Amino acid sequence: MAPSSTAPVRAAEAPLHLLLVEDDEGDAFLVSELLKEEDPSIVVRHVRSLAAAVESLSTEIPDCVLLDLGLPDATGLGALERLRAVRPGVAHLVLTGDRDVQRGVEAVAAGAQDYLIKGSVDGDGLRRAVLYAVERRQADHVRERLRAAEILAEEATRLERGLLPVPILNDGTLLVGTGYRPGRERTLLGGVMNAAAVVCFIIALIWCGPAFAELRITRDFDSVLPTADVIMMLRVQKERLSGLHLSVDDYIRDYQLTAERVALAPEEVLVMHPGPMVRGMELTSEVADSARSLVLEQVRNGVAVRRAILLRALGERA
Repeated sequence: MAPSSTAPVRAAEAPLHLLLVEDDEGDAFLVSELLKEEDPSIVVRHVRSLAAAVESLSTEIPDCVLLDLGLPDATGLGALERLRAVRPGVAHLVLTGDRDVQRGVEAVAAGAQDYLIKGSVDGDGLRRAVLYAVERRQADHVRERLRAAEILAEEATRLERGLLPVPILNDGTLLVGTGYRPGRERTLLGGVMNAAAVVCFIIALIWCGPAFAELRITRDFDSVLPTADVIMMLRVQKERLSGLHLSVDDYIRDYQLTAERVALAPEEVLVMHPGPMVRGMELTSEVADSARSLVLEQVRNGVAVRRAILLRALGERA
């Protein structure tokens, strides 16, 4: 099962599931007994190593992980970071055997909801710490989703504003009002689809806003071709590359779409280009004229779409 970043949602009456990662049998027994005395409904699963914890988290999603920082196969905050990478949506409590407060603070800074010192907490305190950690993680998850929605709305607003028509003539007798009426629900204009997108940059040419954080960015063109459904090439424009010292030979060697590169992709892959294209630069004529190429159809449709947008912006019917 693939790791999920979704925080577990637990009904109020459902039992709480705790994954205890502790190599000391005595400490593990004590924790289990303390929780059993305070709240028998808490289900404790005990593992003795980081590897066993990772395996458990790959198949089950507990409400909370109680982690000892001194394990036989991991020490310090590395174990916490590894477990949070597997299940970032789960609450994490850290157990430490010493009274080094700084170590506990560092654990919280690294993503743990709280830390406990062995031998310094009773059953009620342990139960409360677990419950509070779960509630804090769920509250954090709500805040994260709210912030993601705010970022999405900000980015969509910025993009929508950029589409508003700007009058060429500035005449004081003419009052021009612009507006945008989107026909979408929770959709980022020009961005979000139910698909995985990979952008191959020769160099850092553009900035992607926070709403495009899901984009995978690479400079290794050949490495992503075997999983590509669509290959979209873009025109190399001299006016946009001034001062970047781009070598044409290096570009052709590493990024030109050739028949050999297309062969690396699945048989059903499609080739696209918004046009106009520079044959022999972005792609070869063999690829541009192949059965997989949708370039001409894409350009024809693009002209119609641009015309419709202009007519709509001018208040006319397309």
